[in-house]
Amino acid sequence: MPKRDHPRTAHPGDPDWNIDGLSWPCREDSEFWRVGGFLWHVQRRGHGPTMLLLHGTGASTHSWAPLIERLNSRFQTINVDLPGHGFTQTPRGFRPTIGNVSLALVHLLNDLAAVPDLIVGHSAGAAIAMQLAVPHNLKPRLVVSINGALKSFGGMMRMIAPMTAKLASMGGLAASLVAKNSTTEERVRNLVRQIGSNPDLVDTSSYTTLLQRRAHVQGALRMMAHWDLSEIEALNR
Repeated sequence: MPKRDHPRTAHPGDPDWNIDGLSWPCREDSEFWRVGGFLWHVQRRGHGPTMLLLHGTGASTHSWAPLIERLNSRFQTINVDLPGHGFTQTPRGFRPTIGNVSLALVHLLNDLAAVPDLIVGHSAGAAIAMQLAVPHNLKPRLVVSINGALKSFGGMMRMIAPMTAKLASMGGLAASLVAKNSTTEERVRNLVRQIGSNPDLVDTSSYTTLLQRRAHVQGALRMMAHWDLSEIEALNR
């Protein structure tokens, strides 16, 4: 059964639904499900064919909020915070590889009694969508990739990825340093500009809240450190 009231977090600086979630986008749709050692933050809305929404690394359910407003009259949307992201709590020792994240999502979907007709993934979420659709045999009618991270890092990212892994290995220290430097929304807006996006089209307020929280930052670093697309690339051959 879902647990709708998120418990207080055990560590200062972790996302706290009772504080950080008070003005969270689509809060009225939020549920919390305990499945396989996870406490999942899930948002469900609408009626019709089931659409599973998977955000990218460093994001959360908030990134889909504008789209959900347009879809709820035609689809039932299932919007999930991935392991280590947002308000989803992950069991100690979990390795967020594409395969492990996908398997954990399969267990969640089973508890939700949900079979997605469509899976939509952004960036890293697109790779997870493909893993769900083929190896796990969910057989959605359509998989949609939005700026999908479907190829191994090339160029400078081949150098950056090992550095990210090293940061992730530092655990809370690295995450705390990143959070300390994301203390204002203006800094987050500048970061959005630096990666070539328009901050006026991004929910920088929600991103600011998340980037100030050590657990979320550490979750994003750990996912990047465990990113291996060899299985996905094999599917495309």
